[in-house]
Amino acid sequence: MNDLGRRRETHVKRLSSWLDQADAVAAGRQLKDYAAPLDAERLAHINALLEQRVTERTGLLRVLHDVTVIANESKTIDEAFRRVLKRVSKHNGWCYGHVYVVSRHDPNLLVRAKAYYEENPGRFAEFIRAARNARLGRGIGLPGRVAETGDPAWLTDVNKELTDRGIESAGGLNLKSAAAFPVKVDSEVLAVFEFFSDKELLPDQRVLDSMASIGTHLGLFIVRKRMKRRIAELATLE
Repeated sequence: MNDLGRRRETHVKRLSSWLDQADAVAAGRQLKDYAAPLDAERLAHINALLEQRVTERTGLLRVLHDVTVIANESKTIDEAFRRVLKRVSKHNGWCYGHVYVVSRHDPNLLVRAKAYYEENPGRFAEFIRAARNARLGRGIGLPGRVAETGDPAWLTDVNKELTDRGIESAGGLNLKSAAAFPVKVDSEVLAVFEFFSDKELLPDQRVLDSMASIGTHLGLFIVRKRMKRRIAELATLE
């Protein structure tokens, strides 16, 4: 197994371990709450909660597996971005998603990539046009803040955020929640995925942690693609 493969496996194990800990903590809390002898109703409640945890864990691991498959199958970075946007949006219930990448000319500038996903085709047409030429500095807007910190983030005041970014057309979409995660290798951020929902979704640390793992997988994929491109360029010089 090469170095990239070992690093990918490490991140899978790390996410799996985190999910195991989350299940254990949840179970411990429930058993502590029910220190009294368990009757049938209480036991059923505990079982239902644990089953929910298992379902959530299985879903997150399946998404992570699918992202790995997408990375292995995709011929281009843009194709991988489009497929991951769709997969993550469907799993988490986001109605729209797009990607900002770090500019090749200025590492402190984020530019919008071509890839995007919309649940209902055509609904975000005006939004897409408004955001097409968007440029964000590190620390500016949700993607800029994520690029600066290197950590995923959640947002609830979406309309103010997008108005400040000059995308006033978002007002008619009634967007209420947003989240973003970095695509990175070690501490270097290469891109930021940003998602929106027209539902009021409360911040969920488990979702953010799983998105961070997805970002690490994609970071390794980008590095691999760049290495292949560089090798091909060197070969043409021989």
